[in-house]
Amino acid sequence: MATPRKLSWELVSAAFNSSRKIENRSRITTSAKDKEKKGNILLQLLHFVFRTEHRQLRVQPEAQNAKAT
Repeated sequence: MATPRKLSWELVSAAFNSSRKIENRSRITTSAKDKEKKGNILLQLLHFVFRTEHRQLRVQPEAQNAKAT
């Protein structure tokens, strides 16, 4: 089973790769509005991933304390 950290970095990698493919495919005809929309989607995904990472790091010590008792 994949860990949450591995899954989150797989999401970031997939988003970056798809972003690059879109950029390469539409480099000639991409408008400024399309670029802004693509950037916003990527930023939202990164924000979600790092928020999830932070939550996981915050919860982890509590889980370890519960196992110790």
